[in-house]
Amino acid sequence: MISLNSTGSYYKDNITHLETAYWYHAYMVKKYLARKDFFKLYHIFHILYEIHASMLLVGFDKITWGGCQNKLGFIPKDKGEHLKKYFCTEDLDKNRENILYCMKTFAEDTKEICRLKNEEYNECLANRMMKFFS
Repeated sequence: MISLNSTGSYYKDNITHLETAYWYHAYMVKKYLARKDFFKLYHIFHILYEIHASMLLVGFDKITWGGCQNKLGFIPKDKGEHLKKYFCTEDLDKNRENILYCMKTFAEDTKEICRLKNEEYNECLANRMMKFFS
């Protein structure tokens, strides 16, 4: 393997697909908060975490080796902090507060990554979802 000089690659994904999947799943959070369904919230928070992590890797992956969790250790520290609120707790009010923070940082990160990748960013969906949760 060493003689083949295999180095791996940078993380790649479709920004539009990630954003669409994120907001689709974020929409479900309000329903599960209203139902006080901890187990479904837990699952959705995990999905949102994975999507946000993927988005950050699309924009900030700096290494060609290792898996996603390893690569996350090399993104800017402030971006890594954005992922730390995705963990579901028994406190539903805290979960609501956390998801609002997460949605805000996801929208900001996506906008920045689109700018870095010279892709167009449409704030319409993010703005609608933020208003939906207000």
